[in-house]
Amino acid sequence: MPRQDETKGRLEQRTKRLSEVEPFSYTFGVEIELVSTLSQGMTAQLIARLYNEKFGQELNIQAEGYNHINVRGNDAKWKIVGDASVHGIANYNFGMEIVSPILEGVEGLERFQRVYETLESLSVANKVNVHRGCGTHIHLGTEGVPLENIRRFAVNYIRSESAIDLLVPPSRRKSKNSYCASNVRSSDGTNDESISVAYAMASLTTLNLNESKRAEGLRMLANVSHTRYVKLNLSSLTSHKTIEVRHFGGTVNSAKAVGWLKFLDYMYRMSRTQVAFKQPVSDRNCEAKGNFRRLTAWLDADKKVQDWAKGRKKELEQNDARSRRNARRRQRYAQNRRAD
Repeated sequence: MPRQDETKGRLEQRTKRLSEVEPFSYTFGVEIELVSTLSQGMTAQLIARLYNEKFGQELNIQAEGYNHINVRGNDAKWKIVGDASVHGIANYNFGMEIVSPILEGVEGLERFQRVYETLESLSVANKVNVHRGCGTHIHLGTEGVPLENIRRFAVNYIRSESAIDLLVPPSRRKSKNSYCASNVRSSDGTNDESISVAYAMASLTTLNLNESKRAEGLRMLANVSHTRYVKLNLSSLTSHKTIEVRHFGGTVNSAKAVGWLKFLDYMYRMSRTQVAFKQPVSDRNCEAKGNFRRLTAWLDADKKVQDWAKGRKKELEQNDARSRRNARRRQRYAQNRRAD
């Protein structure tokens, strides 16, 4: 019973700490990479019309030239811009990126979800789609968030990276995608993840932020990212005053996108109150499945987020198994053809 009492005590403590920070009590935004059968301008018109039909509200969405101008407000303008990294496929000739305004609070989450529900309907109608070259980038605002809390989130995320890899498609795990490379690669290129995590942490844990002015502290944290093309992009702290998470794959599925955002909200809120993970000290804790057990145990203060993470992992495992079976069938078919 002492072990059960200890577990119950940790859960009560985490639940209390999570409740100290309101959900989405900060700004956030999203960049949605996708492909369309229509041009940027016509896609914007189609999204606006369908959004109005579904929800009886206007959505201000316009096609623009590539820019970094974002307006704050849940009712502010969404924009569709070109993206050189997103290429059309098959009937979907136009690659693009949908960029939200600076959203905030539960009302902002509702707008986020409704836009995704609109895209999901367009996907069913074969108007928009995603492929493995697409990503979903979430920006978490840092206005009013102490420097130490920003660092805690970065530490938590990087220590959890191998576990979070199990929530994304295989093409976005480790450093398989050059646009969202691993944050825990060591300087000597070794694949030993325990060494890699330790190296990545060193640059974060040795920073002395206590006496730093905010602008200086943000620069110090931003310099931890050697490039913006990593899963957790801290360089955006100086360019956008946000933490950019580039880990998640492209999707027009509302449940997946909202689940991912709520997962990040949980991590961000908990990082405002405590450090989630101790430094891994064993191979079992460093490898993905062991780290995932530790992560889901930490998610127990919000059962819905915990269930989403477990369900997402199971879904991807089933997809991976199906892909392996199909690959074996193709291989056997090819061998039989050669034998004939």
